[in-house]
This record gives sequence, C-alpha cells and structure tokens, in this order.
Amino acid sequence: MGFNTIRRNNNYNSIISQIHNLSPKDWQYKKENNADIINSFKEDDFERFIHNYFVYSGKHLLNEYSELGSDKRYAHTYSVFFIGILIYKNTNLKNLVFKGWSNKRKGYKLFPFLWFITSLLHDFRFGKEDDKTLEENCDINRFFVKNDIDLSRNKDLYTSNKAPKHLINSINNYFKYRVSKGKIDHGISAGFLFYDRLIKNRKEKSELNNDNDFWNIKLEQYYCEAAITIATHNIWLPDPDDKRIMKEYKDANLTELIKARKKKQKINYKKFPLLFLLGLVDTIDPVKLYDCLSPEFVLNNINLRFTKNGFDMILLNNKMNFNKLLSLKDNLTWLDVEVEELKEQRRISIKFL
Repeated sequence: MGFNTIRRNNNYNSIISQIHNLSPKDWQYKKENNADIINSFKEDDFERFIHNYFVYSGKHLLNEYSELGSDKRYAHTYSVFFIGILIYKNTNLKNLVFKGWSNKRKGYKLFPFLWFITSLLHDFRFGKEDDKTLEENCDINRFFVKNDIDLSRNKDLYTSNKAPKHLINSINNYFKYRVSKGKIDHGISAGFLFYDRLIKNRKEKSELNNDNDFWNIKLEQYYCEAAITIATHNIWLPDPDDKRIMKEYKDANLTELIKARKKKQKINYKKFPLLFLLGLVDTIDPVKLYDCLSPEFVLNNINLRFTKNGFDMILLNNKMNFNKLLSLKDNLTWLDVEVEELKEQRRISIKFL
C-alpha cells in the first residue's frame, strides 16, 4: 500500500513542514539510524514507516497483528505519532515527564521508546472491532483464551498505577458491554494482546542474544505502561444527560465510569502523562477529524503554534469546516485542558491545566 509523497510547501508552521523538519533523533529511541525507516519517513509512506519501525526495533512479529483496516488508519497512526513528538518537543512536557532513559548504556531515550510502542500500536486492532468469531455476550476471558494470552501476566495491567482506577476497574465490564454492541473494543484487545506478545518477543530475543539490542526484563515495566494506556484510551465516560446511555452503563455494571463522569474526573498530564498525550493527540488528530479530505491536504493546511503549556491549531483553507475543529471543545472534556475558540482567526487554543 502506498501513498503519494506529500508535497512540501513554504509554510513552515504547517504540520507536515514541522514533521519534515524533525531530526531522526527526535523520534528514534536508538542512537543509530536505519536507512529503511529514514527513507519511508522522507517518502511519507505511512504503512511502510510503521512496518519498518517495528522491524528496526526488533519487534517485527507485531506486524503480523496489524489490523488497522484502511489506508486512512495508517495515515492517522503516522500523524498521531509525529504530532505527539511535536507536542512533547515544543512544550513544557519535555521538562516535566519522561526525562530519563529506558536504557542509558545503550542510549535508548525513554520518551521516544514509550511513544513509539504506544502510538503505533494504539489502533492496531481497529480493523478487528467487527470480529464475529467471538460469541455474543462473551467476556474478556474468552478473548484471552482465544488469542493465547498468558493469563498470569494480566495482573500487571489490572494493578498498574499508570491509568486511573475507574478506567482499569471497568475494563472487563466495558469489554462485555462493547461486545453486546457488536464490537471488540480495539483498545482493550490491543493492550492485553500486545503486552503478552511484547514479553514473549523480549524473552525470545534475550535467549537468542544475537543482536546488540537491549532485551532485559526491565523493559517489561515500559511495556506495561504502554499496554495499559492503549487498553484504557478508548473507554468512554457516559453523557449524564443521555438517559439511554446512562441506563445501558448501569445495566452493564459500569458504575465507576458513571461516578467519574459525574465528579468530572479528568486525565491530567502530571499524573498520567502517557494516557494524557495519547488521548489528546488521538482526539485532535486532523487526519481523522477531516477524514473526508486527503491526508496530504490536511497536513499541509493546518498550522500548529506552540506555547509553553499548549498549542494553537489554525485552519488555512476554507474547504476545512471550522465547526469540526470547534467540536474538539466537547470531545476533550475528559482531559484536563482548556480550549479557547477564536472564530475570526479560524483558530483554537489548547492549554494544559
């Protein structure tokens, strides 16, 4: 699957210009560069970039589970990855969170490592949401068995402190609720499946010991953080004004989600930085927001301007409906951010609180 090369323009604030101006050291977690991944980045081949990054990282087996479902999902994933890098690099997040190393001796920087796993895998099971092979009303344990997931590892996710307890405690019932709606939740299924596969891959690589990469058991703490972030990123809090949804959540024993919504509990970047960033970028991603337009057009026609504690998004073309951008004000209510609209400038401002 290929994409036309995105034409560079002279607008240095456009999203695509800022992506192209990144250095590989901004987004690669290893010191050494890889020609295949660099070339696919330069050529804006979204699918090949994602495939090559997993090969480059020694996790090529994860490509076997890719079920993004469409060309635009590859473009969305690519966009999420790089917009997340831009936000981290250009705001105060870089001074507050993920400042260390996953392995200092090898030169593996922590943020690019965590963000690579989390962002590139977050929608990897999106194309399997309509999987009809699981029987109606099945629970999550049936999914674990069907996908050969080591049940002993799941406790790491259920006891993690890297996501809010009201989300973690709701995983099983939310999975069943989504099945009742004919969907296999892509976040939950990906989080548990890939945590299992990442650990199996690490153990296999460690035993073979035939490359120069770092495969120590210490990596599993980072796999766990990425996995629980992916597993909880698509769990929606109910709208208290929607009586039908509120009844459905009550009937599905999703009371912790109801309470969290009523208490207006929000994800804060200081407490849950990885989930905050994934939730933010996945929600505001313009490739997904303007999916009726080509990724090339969208990324060329939105400017990002950064401040210490946030960023502005500015529309540059009248083909892009400002009301869609404005809808982010409602869609971001689960995150601890402030959204200001400036209609005359076709701009919104997002501030981290």
